Amino acid sequence: MASSLGAAGVGKVVLTRKRGDTMVEVPVEGGGRSALAKRLDAIGWGAFFIWIGVVLLVKAIPEGVGSVGVGVIVLGGALARLILGISVSMFWVIIGAVFLLAGLGELFAVDLPLLPVALIICGLLLLFHQRSKKTGEKP
Repeated sequence: MASSLGAAGVGKVVLTRKRGDTMVEVPVEGGGRSALAKRLDAIGWGAFFIWIGVVLLVKAIPEGVGSVGVGVIVLGGALARLILGISVSMFWVIIGAVFLLAGLGELFAVDLPLLPVALIICGLLLLFHQRSKKTGEKP
């Protein structure tokens, strides 16, 4: 993403996207996030809060189903972003996968060491991302 700043330090933000063999600048309002991305975020947070409320209210829901639901909501949001051509954060994909796997492990009584594995993966992704920024490669 590139931004052009005016004399007062404020200006328009543009996304640079590749279409075919040419790079195209697309102006973005709202500090770099499109209106569609903001709507998807709002829908995701709304679904999250509703789901947590339902899980807390309905005592008959088995343990693990709450975590599975959170994982599905987070991964569903990432999939929607991917389909609509909006950037997807690997952080949220990992969080969604951890919740989904933790919930499934709880449902099927399987002890999975998800937290240590997720922390190692996040650390490796951060290191890889910083390395690729330094060398100019795409992560």
